[in-house]
Amino acid sequence: MNYKKIIYSGMCVCGHSVDRHHLFMVANPEIEKIVGSYIPGACLFFGFNENEGYDEDGNDHCYQYIDVNNHD
Repeated sequence: MNYKKIIYSGMCVCGHSVDRHHLFMVANPEIEKIVGSYIPGACLFFGFNENEGYDEDGNDHCYQYIDVNNHD
């Protein structure tokens, strides 16, 4: 698998900052050197647990952090 830096600006295309997203801890030290200690996942702005990734009306919102400055 090809790992790379995924946080550039700290702002997701969904309009919320990286700290408003679920953070998955990276356990592999080799991968941590590249991507950091955490990988951001679904947006938690409108709720967490069964509500993460959805908006206030239960519609799809953001299931994976994608930085606005991501070149891919």
